[in-house]
Amino acid sequence: MAHQELIQCPRYISNAWSPFLSKLKMYKEFESVDSLVQLYLEKKPSPKKVSKILSAAPTSERQNECFDHLKRFVKSLDDNTLGVFLQFVTGSNYLTIDSINVDFCKLEGAARRPLAHTCGCVLIIPETYQGYNELSEEFSSVLRHSASWEFGIV
Repeated sequence: MAHQELIQCPRYISNAWSPFLSKLKMYKEFESVDSLVQLYLEKKPSPKKVSKILSAAPTSERQNECFDHLKRFVKSLDDNTLGVFLQFVTGSNYLTIDSINVDFCKLEGAARRPLAHTCGCVLIIPETYQGYNELSEEFSSVLRHSASWEFGIV
């Protein structure tokens, strides 16, 4: 029993994955441990990196202000919260994408909240925020509460 669990089962998995993993050696990122560490460091998020990949095409002054508030909010996040923000928007807590597209909506009142579509890395924020504090409070609330992480398919 022990031989089967400790030797045979892992060997089967190793044999199955071997053809795919051997192809990774062709890429420079997988040549050595140092290159893997470098890749990891490049993909590690920072507020500055994340704010640079936010892209939007505001069509009004109000949208422009909300986009500025969003960039300011992202720059104020600590490492843990930044990872949660990225996971909310992209599905990963590392920088696996080149840009996050920001769109705007007109949600108001109790329905006002940021929305994310992780398949296309799209973040939709309401343009009805009056200031940075409102955006910061509501976005922080969404990131803190587990109900925000439920998938809704319409």
